[in-house]
Amino acid sequence: MKKKIKIYKVKEILEEIECAILNKKPFSLIRIGDGGVDFLRSVLTNNIERLLVILGKEGIPHTKIYSIFYLFGKYCSQANFIDYPDIYHTKEFWPRFKKPKATLITKDWRNTYNDIKIYNNEKFFLMKQWKDIYNDAEIYNDQYCNPEFNFLSLLKGINEKNLIDIIRNKTVYCITNFIETKPLLQTVCNVKIIRIVGTGKNLYKRNYKDVTKFIKKNANKCDLWFVGAGEIGRIFSGMIKQHGGRTIDIGSVFDCWSGRKIPKRLEKFIFRISENSLEFRLTENGKKYGKYI
Repeated sequence: MKKKIKIYKVKEILEEIECAILNKKPFSLIRIGDGGVDFLRSVLTNNIERLLVILGKEGIPHTKIYSIFYLFGKYCSQANFIDYPDIYHTKEFWPRFKKPKATLITKDWRNTYNDIKIYNNEKFFLMKQWKDIYNDAEIYNDQYCNPEFNFLSLLKGINEKNLIDIIRNKTVYCITNFIETKPLLQTVCNVKIIRIVGTGKNLYKRNYKDVTKFIKKNANKCDLWFVGAGEIGRIFSGMIKQHGGRTIDIGSVFDCWSGRKIPKRLEKFIFRISENSLEFRLTENGKKYGKYI
């Protein structure tokens, strides 16, 4: 009999995070996302054209591709939770991708890259192959969370506590280029910003060495870390747990906290409570999924 996949609810994960903070236990939640799956597939297929684009965004030198790839797989396997992309194709969550007009000629993901280009939604096909890609990258972890956990953890009115309640009066270290989020976060917790450069500004060359050095010395000196650093952020998260800390891949939540709009894929389902708020609520469209979140 096929084992039923469990996707942990936000409440369950928040309880584990709170317990980890209380007991100073290592913890990491790493969301691989379509960017991560794209990186893994590109390395596995030696797709130089695609890798050049990805490496350019992250500033990763060609000589470091395989070491980053290895650490990516290692830390995702060791994480307390990783994301489950198939949630978008169930009735328990809102869809992310439009259904394509055609089906693939081949089921073998290793041969589909050129075929994908003729269809109307490349990301749809990429994410449908996530499990095979995880396996080939030796990511073995079935502790699954919703890929949108970063936003869902900040919802008000779903659970008794959300992530803001948990970090209240705690110390939080943030790895981000959005330094303007500090005053907002300081309204609820003690904050230290580990500043990095943004996408396309050579993060690896300019920040990787200093950030990893800081993590090794300070991983367990705060209650929780928030990480928003693209693909390299997965490595930072893994190192934080490895050295005794607790971390959540908060990702594009930093964008919203800095004043940018909610990602388009989410705007029909959640909204910010107010202009200066750290929290969100479900829209009418989103409320029908509340019991599953």
